[in-house]
Amino acid sequence: MTMGRTLAWFCATAFLAAGCESADAPPGFEVVDSAGVRIVINDRSDPDAGGRIVVEQEPTLSIGTLDGSEEEQLFRVTDATRLPDGRIAVLNVGSGEVRFYGADGRHLRSVGAPGDGPGEFRNPFWIARRADTLVIFDPFQDNGRATTLDLNGDLIATYRLSTEAHRFPNPSTLLADGTFLDAMGEGSIGDTETGHVRFTHIPVRYPRTGSAIDTIAVVPGSELYRAAEATFVVQTPVPFGREAFTTAGPVLIYTGNGEEAAVEAFDLSGSHRLSIRFPEERDAVTPELVARWIDAQLADAPFAGRPDEAERVQQARERYAAPPVPATMPAHGELLVDEDQRLWVRRYAPPWEPGNEWMVFDADGVWIGDAAMPPELRVFEIGRDWVLGVVQDELSVEYLRMHRWSIH
Repeated sequence: MTMGRTLAWFCATAFLAAGCESADAPPGFEVVDSAGVRIVINDRSDPDAGGRIVVEQEPTLSIGTLDGSEEEQLFRVTDATRLPDGRIAVLNVGSGEVRFYGADGRHLRSVGAPGDGPGEFRNPFWIARRADTLVIFDPFQDNGRATTLDLNGDLIATYRLSTEAHRFPNPSTLLADGTFLDAMGEGSIGDTETGHVRFTHIPVRYPRTGSAIDTIAVVPGSELYRAAEATFVVQTPVPFGREAFTTAGPVLIYTGNGEEAAVEAFDLSGSHRLSIRFPEERDAVTPELVARWIDAQLADAPFAGRPDEAERVQQARERYAAPPVPATMPAHGELLVDEDQRLWVRRYAPPWEPGNEWMVFDADGVWIGDAAMPPELRVFEIGRDWVLGVVQDELSVEYLRMHRWSIH
């Protein structure tokens, strides 16, 4: 496709340096075409130029309690999804259940139990809805098992995922066509070698069982550091290291690792369709910041009170300090797609900051504006005008919360 045809399709005007006007988007972007890939270069130099996206800080719905009934207490919630009628299905791993709550937060039904039988769970990672079916994935059952329920929670089936060339299926979600989205990778050094490792990130898809893997893309991925300790190899993160993130909407699969201020999008066949770029100046990684990063990691280390605490802390500190660190902080964190196909990109925040700021782009890749989520909210799902996630209070009590959001 030529540049002229791309721009004619996009805004039916001649190419302008300031970009074309998009329905919900502010001015200040360029669109070019490169071998059929739509490249959108967003100008975010003036944050106030974007639309005002407001996420209400007070929840409109809160589920969870310290002292209530068992059905009202949440423990180890790993995921949740909102159903078309407003009910919410929650993976409460602490009880091995899928719990259903009404639009008003009342407990309606719990299904499942800890175990390996049909309709039972050990440690399910995610729940997703496709049409009138819920799919729950548990990597600790049968080397990767999916359970399907109807929207009332009645069991439909359980089945083990089995694919060629992927010994340990661990998909991250269900795609719109019913296939599973997973990821593979290949390290820059051998599996048993020590040192700094950079991985390729290979999003793949496959149907439920017995199928060859369909590769979506091969892109830069995460990094880590391996060190020899006694008779085994220890893997540790790299200070401000790159981490691969992937998410999917009904049409496109998005991926990025924060090395560049960009997210790439591919269709389900693996064709590269869209490159969303949001150049901005990033903070340099200094020795002082590396030291602070290491201190933040050690604050959560499980060494306290052990006789060899000082020795283990020193060993961990040396491992964290060993690999080369990036010149700048990552450009972004996790990715999510809302039900109107907007892409939400979390801005990177170092571990000592409670930042929960997100950049929002429309389905064409144009920046709409930035949004501030409630600081402690771990987001599961974003709807047309709501956000669903979980928080923990100072007593580690969990609350599933829904917040309203809007564009002004």
